[in-house]
Amino acid sequence: MTTKTLNIVVPFNWRAPDILNNLAPEENAFILSMGTDMIKEARSVVAGLSQKEIYNKIKEETKGELKKLETDLLVQKELNNKIEEGVVGFYEKQLGQLKKQIETMNKQLNIYDLENSAQSEQINNKIKISVEKERERFEILLKEKDLQNKLHREAIEKLQEGIYTLTHKEKSNTLKGSEGEKEFNEYAKTFIDFPGFKIIDKHTQGGEGDFHLHFQEFDVLVDAKKYKNKVPINQREKIQHDLIKNAHINFAWLVSLNNSIDKWDRSPIMYEWINTSQCVVYINNLSSFEDPQKMLRIV
Repeated sequence: MTTKTLNIVVPFNWRAPDILNNLAPEENAFILSMGTDMIKEARSVVAGLSQKEIYNKIKEETKGELKKLETDLLVQKELNNKIEEGVVGFYEKQLGQLKKQIETMNKQLNIYDLENSAQSEQINNKIKISVEKERERFEILLKEKDLQNKLHREAIEKLQEGIYTLTHKEKSNTLKGSEGEKEFNEYAKTFIDFPGFKIIDKHTQGGEGDFHLHFQEFDVLVDAKKYKNKVPINQREKIQHDLIKNAHINFAWLVSLNNSIDKWDRSPIMYEWINTSQCVVYINNLSSFEDPQKMLRIV
């Protein structure tokens, strides 16, 4: 099939949909034909309207949009206590839609100003005043939504803190062991937002490592070390033995907090598969990183 190339000018900040790169020539032709027909029809309708009709049309459309937004706000206020259902995300999505609607109204106002200023400056001024008033009401709604989002975020943060306190208070009060174990326990609190996370102290149980980190889809056996010199080879052998003993766990972390691990310090993080399903992760000098918790999240 013979095709031809067209040069089409679009606004500089217009972002082309990704699908355009995958359309066939026939599909491109169909889109252009349908789009131009719609623009022709729209221009024909606008050309047939009087200045008074244009003003009334904008006024009625704006009232309808405002009424819809006010109704949306009332519905959203009823959802204040449904934090677990993602109400904050819902407000943010609505806020984005409001901003897009305001941008669309501004563009429409600019178009009408350019096309009709020569014919009726007085009517255009009335349109500007009317739209400005509606815009002010939009801004009030947006500020109230921002306030609600802030309140919900604060509520979620407090809820997370409360959950952590309730689920970890007893463990924190009874935590025993070396200074290194206590330091790692503080770093591991970064996982509180991971689904199903629990940290289980195992340092008093032989062959179980210092901690078990429980996540929704897997567990991690952890040994935390704070030595003056490098972590010796016998500690690598020990964590491998403990991991093999816990056949239901696929990963183990040997964490050296303030030094490196002998023979396994060519990079900050190294991996060693000890069989087809179990892997030991060696983490060197964790406390030396600018953000140790971020490093654990990356691992």
